Amino acid sequence: MITVLAGGVGAGRTLAGLIQLIDQKDITVIVNTGDDEQIYGLYVCPDFDTLTYHLAGVANYDQGWGIQDEKWQVMQGLQRYRLDTWFNLGDKDLSTHIYRSFRLSQGAELSQIFKEITTAWGIQMQILPMTNDRFRTMIQIKEPKKEVPFQEYFVKLKQIPKISGIRFENKNSATPCPGVLEAITEADNIVICPSNPFVSIDPILNVKGIRQAIEKNRSKTIAISPIVAGTAIKGPAAKMMTELGYPSSVVGIASIYAPLAKTLIIDSKDANEAENVSHQGIDPLVGATIMKDPTTTRQLAQLILKAFKT
Repeated sequence: MITVLAGGVGAGRTLAGLIQLIDQKDITVIVNTGDDEQIYGLYVCPDFDTLTYHLAGVANYDQGWGIQDEKWQVMQGLQRYRLDTWFNLGDKDLSTHIYRSFRLSQGAELSQIFKEITTAWGIQMQILPMTNDRFRTMIQIKEPKKEVPFQEYFVKLKQIPKISGIRFENKNSATPCPGVLEAITEADNIVICPSNPFVSIDPILNVKGIRQAIEKNRSKTIAISPIVAGTAIKGPAAKMMTELGYPSSVVGIASIYAPLAKTLIIDSKDANEAENVSHQGIDPLVGATIMKDPTTTRQLAQLILKAFKT
């Protein structure tokens, strides 16, 4: 069994590659819910939805999020009422948020709703929220000094302001979703996806007991660098690394993941950094990691399987 820590577009593409080689039923995903937000009265789970649409084969691959061939009539209607529509929800995508919000209003837990949604899309792997409790990633902005929810920083502010830190709301009270710790301890292998280490992976690790469980199972854990040749393939990971005091490089990623993973997969463009990665206390494995299409996602999946054997 493989357990995957996941968040964002990089995770969606990684999993889409893995299921070309591995039976979905042999994969359990622990997904970040620190990005979750109430938008226009609806409960939105951006990372879970991105995974779902990639696994169902309906994702807008170029955009990275949302559903292909989407339309925006509801957003246009909301603009008529002078609502600030800084967060776009497509017409097809809205049905997921409406269903999830309706089920939450009935008292269903997030993990049960995730199961219902993945089943409806024909997805056979188990996708667990990191916690059923409310957990929010809050971004601390340098100037003007303030704190905002991640989605406001990411979408509304377009990741432009410099940040001074990140705080996880309710991290002291949130508990792992049932099955999460078992998925880690019972896994044959664990994968940390090429997701933003600060806002996609660290929220998962900050739920009570999860970081400790990963550390205890370091010998069977591999991570994939989201940084290639000093830049992030998608999103603000490189910018955040610099602003939070890390070098924006695979060496910086290695320093973050060395206590958690035995192996770090890095792209061929960073082959010259392999020795420096090793000096951080984590074994480098070099190969093609940039996922542009189903063929390149499969190539990364093959590299992950190779890492399991090293």
